Amino acid sequence: LLQSDSRLTAILTSMKRLRRIREEYFSALYGLGTPFDVTSLSKVDAESLVKKPVEGQLVYAPNAIARAVHLVARQPYLLQCLCESIFRAAKSTGVRSITIDHVNDAAKDVLRNRHFNDLFKYARTERRRFILALCHREADGPDPLRLPVIREKLSACGIEVSEEALTIDLEWLTDLELMDFSGANDGDCYSLTVPLMGLWIDTLDYTGLMSKARAESAEAEDSERE
Repeated sequence: LLQSDSRLTAILTSMKRLRRIREEYFSALYGLGTPFDVTSLSKVDAESLVKKPVEGQLVYAPNAIARAVHLVARQPYLLQCLCESIFRAAKSTGVRSITIDHVNDAAKDVLRNRHFNDLFKYARTERRRFILALCHREADGPDPLRLPVIREKLSACGIEVSEEALTIDLEWLTDLELMDFSGANDGDCYSLTVPLMGLWIDTLDYTGLMSKARAESAEAEDSERE
């Protein structure tokens, strides 16, 4: 229809990067138009998205704005979800001055959104899901989470993976904007992109995620032997 009827147009959206979608069933559909990446806003634009829609109704404390922007890594969809939750709570209580506590309470409400659950499913494998949980848990540890360190920590959990396979896993998670590869004090390392997702991961059963990843790894090893 889009190819044959000039009266029709469409805006197609997805959490996945286009290069991933083009490997799948609807690849031709996503190859028709012009791609635009909608990623994190600039700091100034993110702060504006918090303040401007409620000017004259709510006043955010500076540290509340900073907390909101930090929790969602300046991602516009999540920032709007968070601010909507803050607005609803303020409307029901009559509060007009938003503090960092209001932001933290709203963050708990946003955790019930299916967004993170869907992203977790898009990781596709139990190992990738466990990598997210592992990197979140080890984020404040002494070792920067570079590829060899992550591989070593997976091995300590009973999950053996080649450097090549782990590289593919990390690239996949980075494509989904679930993980970043960015600078640390003494070099680049991996970390969760969205701190709010870390709070969501805290609600999951870490041991259960590890067990599933181990079972998947063992099954893969058995298949290779056969």
